[in-house]
Amino acid sequence: MPEGVSPASYSQAVSPDGRFVLAVDADGSSAIYSIETGERKPILRMEPGEQAIGWTGDGESVYAYRPSVPARVYQIELKSGRRKLWKELVLPDPAGIYFIRPPHISSDGKSYAYNYSRFLSDLYVVDGLK
Repeated sequence: MPEGVSPASYSQAVSPDGRFVLAVDADGSSAIYSIETGERKPILRMEPGEQAIGWTGDGESVYAYRPSVPARVYQIELKSGRRKLWKELVLPDPAGIYFIRPPHISSDGKSYAYNYSRFLSDLYVVDGLK
């Protein structure tokens, strides 16, 4: 890979056929790189702030994660750029949730796992101190 490019973190970076890798360019944008030639291919309709996090089992689409609470994961078809919301990661109790990590998605797209960070605190009010 060229200088300043790194494999996508928290991802299933290598394509199912082993020919491509998801990577992050120096400007923070995600792209696909050929393992053989190093050629860069942009991901059509990938939006600023999204991260490519994995491939569908057939290698024809990638999953793109938008860090937010709730977190949104889109499936983007590589040939057409067609995108659809695959999953919105919503926690039953969102109190104190400040980050949902990108999910790891099975090759058939039927199962996924993720974790999150929560910060809770208590506030006490004291009256009458002298």
